[in-house]
Amino acid sequence: MWGDALQAHFESRKQNGQIILKVCPYCQNANWNIEFSIEKEVFHCWICNFSGAVKSFFKEYGISYENEGWKLSSVAEKFVEIDNLDLSEFSSLNYSDFPKVLSAKGINAEDVKRYNLLYAKFGKFKEKLIIPLYECKKLVYALARDLTIKGRYYNFKVEKKDILPYYMGVENKFEIYLCEGVLDAISVNKLGFTSGVLLGNHLAKNQIERIKKFGFDVAIVCLDGDIKRKAVQMYDLLGKEGIKTKIVLLDDKEDPNDLYVRDKALLKRYLLDAKKLTLEDRVKIEMAK
Repeated sequence: MWGDALQAHFESRKQNGQIILKVCPYCQNANWNIEFSIEKEVFHCWICNFSGAVKSFFKEYGISYENEGWKLSSVAEKFVEIDNLDLSEFSSLNYSDFPKVLSAKGINAEDVKRYNLLYAKFGKFKEKLIIPLYECKKLVYALARDLTIKGRYYNFKVEKKDILPYYMGVENKFEIYLCEGVLDAISVNKLGFTSGVLLGNHLAKNQIERIKKFGFDVAIVCLDGDIKRKAVQMYDLLGKEGIKTKIVLLDDKEDPNDLYVRDKALLKRYLLDAKKLTLEDRVKIEMAK
């Protein structure tokens, strides 16, 4: 019975035909607010509104779905390493040690705490900035970056196409701004918007499915201004998958993080002016060199 398997993995109790978990794995609320219907085999958290089929939940957490003889899939196995990602070897980042580099990227001392920015004193990523990424406060990935103004990024070993890390998923589940890089996403999030990190300028099928799974009403493409054609391709792809889509058209030499550092108010206007693509927009983009 799947209920027994669920209770074996999470602190829970049965109540009126439901299984209720003490802690929601998505938003980490610990007040018994995520419920699993035994009859309908669906779940719902009353705090972060995350919901779906019990089978999908089991798949994500690597639990065998005994009712249907369901077993852990090869896709789910790709998450095992990230589910066990241990950041304990890293230290808290001291803003005062790198104020020039961090401020040049729009990061202040408060942001270091807010985004749990870390520092590697030893090991593979020695003397690098460590940026954890979350889905509803659940750690799913991390990046390492040189602590120089034009620092290089280093990826932790994972299939990036299978994750869509984002920052502010609990507060606003209606719109998500899809950004190319993590600093772009942080900048967008700091202005009050839900931001998704693509870790590149391509959108994989699995990422689209995760956007659907999280239940966002609108996906807003917000890539760097010099890759508008790629942004349009992403916009069209999301639309073909049945997702309501808008786009932010930055000037050619702008990206969200640089614009945030230079003019926060201007970036916010761009974000608020996200739009549907018109034929005129498409012609201008195609005609541009």
